[in-house]
Amino acid sequence: MQSSNGNLLFANLSFILKSRQKETLDIAEQKQTETEVKRRKLEGELQRMKLTVHDKETEVQVMKERCDSLTKQLHTAESKCQNLQVLFNSRSYL
Repeated sequence: MQSSNGNLLFANLSFILKSRQKETLDIAEQKQTETEVKRRKLEGELQRMKLTVHDKETEVQVMKERCDSLTKQLHTAESKCQNLQVLFNSRSYL
């Protein structure tokens, strides 16, 4: 009788252990799935941010080139203005 009680107890403990292992495995798989979804979301966000940074860098480069162009135009206009002032001053003495 003790042997059959022992076998029954062992079977019950084995069943409980397997049930807990399955629960633990299910929870771990669920967490893994959630983590994978979060990782993919973050990767998508990272790609969007990289694209935004690239766009901003391009915009900055275009603005620098425009600034350089305008600076050259300003220097040219200042030089012409100076030349005209010299010409005007030299004619006013005549």
